[in-house]
Amino acid sequence: MKKHIIALAAIVCLFLISVSLYKVSANKREQSKAEEYSEYLSQIVEDDFTGINGIESAKAIVSYDKAQDQYSVELSLITDEDISEDQVEIYKSVLRKTYDGVKLTINGVLR
Repeated sequence: MKKHIIALAAIVCLFLISVSLYKVSANKREQSKAEEYSEYLSQIVEDDFTGINGIESAKAIVSYDKAQDQYSVELSLITDEDISEDQVEIYKSVLRKTYDGVKLTINGVLR
């Protein structure tokens, strides 16, 4: 009888451990998917902005806040000409249509 109880306890422990490992694995897969999607969005933003005349390069970092279920973007642009305040506001407006948080830096200056 004791052997049966010990065997049952061992099976229950193994089951609980496997459930815990499955949850950890699922959480890692979810994080990995979110990171991959953030990288994809970053590349899209960079491609969109480097296609604009006067912008030499763009570096975007898109991050996801799981608690808020929101994406934010930090975009750094290097330009070969001055960017007017109207253009800056247009860039921010475009970004805000997709991202809740927007940080825009142009030629090293936070705008």
